[in-house]
Amino acid sequence: VVSELRVNSFLDYLYFTDYEIEDPSQYLAAAVVPCSKYAYAGRPTGNFTAGGTTTSCHNIAFGDKDLLTGPVHSNDLIRACSAEFAGPVTTAATRATPTSPLYSSVDSTDKACPASTFRDPASPSSIAPVVMPATNTSLKLQTRTDLAAVTSPGCLYSGPTDIVFNSNGTVTVRSPWTKATRVSGSPATGGTAAAACGVVGPTGLGSVAGSTFAVPDHNVMYVQEVPAVFGDPNYYAAGSVPLVGTATGTANLSCTGASHQANGNGLGYPMKDEIAPTTTSYGCRSGDAFVRGVLNGAVTVATSNFLYVTGDTTYAPRTQAVLGLVGDGAVFVWNPVNSAGASLLNDDSLGPDRGNGRTIHAAILSVAHTFQVQGHTTGGARGTLTIVGAIAQKYRGIVRSGDIGYVKNYSYDLRFSYLTPPKYLMPVSTTYGVIVWIEVSAAFTRTGAAR
Repeated sequence: VVSELRVNSFLDYLYFTDYEIEDPSQYLAAAVVPCSKYAYAGRPTGNFTAGGTTTSCHNIAFGDKDLLTGPVHSNDLIRACSAEFAGPVTTAATRATPTSPLYSSVDSTDKACPASTFRDPASPSSIAPVVMPATNTSLKLQTRTDLAAVTSPGCLYSGPTDIVFNSNGTVTVRSPWTKATRVSGSPATGGTAAAACGVVGPTGLGSVAGSTFAVPDHNVMYVQEVPAVFGDPNYYAAGSVPLVGTATGTANLSCTGASHQANGNGLGYPMKDEIAPTTTSYGCRSGDAFVRGVLNGAVTVATSNFLYVTGDTTYAPRTQAVLGLVGDGAVFVWNPVNSAGASLLNDDSLGPDRGNGRTIHAAILSVAHTFQVQGHTTGGARGTLTIVGAIAQKYRGIVRSGDIGYVKNYSYDLRFSYLTPPKYLMPVSTTYGVIVWIEVSAAFTRTGAAR
């Protein structure tokens, strides 16, 4: 018997969560500590006071239009109302009694609801917790040139970075703050501007058109906050901004939105007439990535802050391309709205990214926060959110509130049973599993002699 082993990972699941609640940092920072407990380990129920404010832990349930075609796991107790699970479902919760269910037929408001459908007869079942890493900073190490373990460094970008994949195997990147795309030292004291990561400066990464180059195949593209430490090769002093290319030459980057909104990042976010959900949505120096396009290659995009999926993100060819999206902060499905709360995704200027529905082919991981629709209570019905891949997050993300947002249509990318996006993060504690085994003719006799 010949077998191939692989470390069990987040890629074993179409859908993975640590906690089955909304990310408390999205609504009250003081609620993070009391709410970051599993339901079966004493998470508060009902209202309580945190930081002088009356609040609650916002439970989230799967709904009657949700279809998940692939393995599902939560370290917490799952809530589900008339949802359909086509693959195996596991939880770290245990039965209170031999006959008690391993999931709860209640909605997010604790109201009883119809049971869900589990096509796998053994589901749900109980397994040991799968532990999330604390950060994704190990991926940033892949952009260093002074580590023996990193034989082929990836690409480092600083500040808000727009990434558009092109079906011909190239990627177009706009990243005005970036000076060095590979660094050395910890903290960084040296750096280089590798051509393989784009041309730096106002005629390249800092231009309106950005810089186009071959996808860093089987590697990492990491987006960090603009360094505030003097001596870092990507350092900018407080109050200073980079030069960017314009139609007539160069100018200082303006930290405004497309309609001159004050809380903008200079890359067109917020878009014209958009009202940002929070004042921190589009930080001008934040380590945010804005990703879309058709990927022809294998790459992982990681951020120190938010990662926004701003349009359909798909593969060409479907059988060979693979994408990892790993945010230390939240991974958002971009959802721009105006002051009336109406969607701006019907804007003709968005081209193929306009209209209802969103399709994402990727392995998505939010290490410390959540995967959700940005401003999920506004914008009206958005159609169907089609995910082909895998989703892992610390907290459940909301993609639909009542009739607002997206209906889920999530399917597992079966290639993830044997294929991993470049440098993808693994759980802190894990085990090995058999992914392929075959029987072959014996190579030796019972005495040990070769046949």
